[in-house]
Amino acid sequence: MAVGEGRVSWRDAPPVKYLYKYPQAAYPYDDLIQTNRRRSRQEFEHELLDTGLFNEDRYFDVFVEYAKVAPEAHSIETLNDATTSQHAELVAILRDLTRNGKAE
Repeated sequence: MAVGEGRVSWRDAPPVKYLYKYPQAAYPYDDLIQTNRRRSRQEFEHELLDTGLFNEDRYFDVFVEYAKVAPEAHSIETLNDATTSQHAELVAILRDLTRNGKAE
């Protein structure tokens, strides 16, 4: 089947873009778990914004763009930007992505 006859070429696939917001303070796992454990099913879930973690606008904007650059190759580009002038460190751990959990 030729391109344009119902099948999409990898060249036609648009890049996928995401924006993640990572707080600069410690992630409040215990607060989220304990507060939600105390709530009934009729109450709203206690979410990350409810913890006050973003109240001072101290977080990183992490822009990630995934694109297919060849039939079996992908490109991942990240741009990290702090939203405050205060010094903060962001440690990024890159993982090798493989298909079906197997190295190719």
